Amino acid sequence: MSEQEAFWQALIVIAGAASAVVTSTVGARAYAWKRDADRKLLEIRQQASEAKQQAEQVSALTVAIARLADNWNRSDERAAEERRRFTEVLAASAETERRLTQAVEANSEGLLATRAAVEALARNLHDSLQPLHALLADLRAAPPAGRNRRAVRRATPVSPHAE
Repeated sequence: MSEQEAFWQALIVIAGAASAVVTSTVGARAYAWKRDADRKLLEIRQQASEAKQQAEQVSALTVAIARLADNWNRSDERAAEERRRFTEVLAASAETERRLTQAVEANSEGLLATRAAVEALARNLHDSLQPLHALLADLRAAPPAGRNRRAVRRATPVSPHAE
């Protein structure tokens, strides 16, 4: 094998290794991004569930307190003031629940969009590396060029069935 052939053979091996490293690195990074997005989405869902449970508890407690307040024998003025406070608490609770729901939805949409972008990036990178893989396969399969072409042809076994 001549120096030139050895050089090209080494270059092909290096290019193949570089391609494999790039493909592996990008795939690992895309998987890490996807895993992080999935983890964050799960955390947001858990937070939303906890917020919903707390809002339900506050609502149930407020209703129970309102019932007790209605049963108390208090003055009309004091009962009216307590009903006003309970209404404010209910309104504040509903507003808090609405804001929490909006925040969770916004975060979920952002994470889903990030996940879709990462998956598209991984697909595009994979698709863009396909021609390089094909070129490397062609280079590996091609006979060596140069002075020793005849020697290679002579060294290649000829099938007795070849025409």
